[in-house]
Amino acid sequence: MKNVTLNMLAATLVALPLAFVVPATAQAQNDGCLTGREVQQALAAGQIVQLNEAMRAAGINDEPIGRASVCRRDGQLTYRLNFMNSAGESETRDLPAESY
Repeated sequence: MKNVTLNMLAATLVALPLAFVVPATAQAQNDGCLTGREVQQALAAGQIVQLNEAMRAAGINDEPIGRASVCRRDGQLTYRLNFMNSAGESETRDLPAESY
């Protein structure tokens, strides 16, 4: 009985920190993208260009799939978009979003 209790206690002590790691990791992944309101404010302040301008500057004529996100990558704001590649698969591209 004593061994069972010790085993349960040990298992709990090992598993408990994992309960805090998973939510923190998910939150860290989401911290880099702006909310819709933040995107509108950045556009109004001239911090970022319109999506069509960013696509034109990058020489992209393809139509993106779904919605664009504005995220911080390597200290720069970028538009994150999905496009259909020649194999018919979705591929993510980051385009510079900051004003020139």
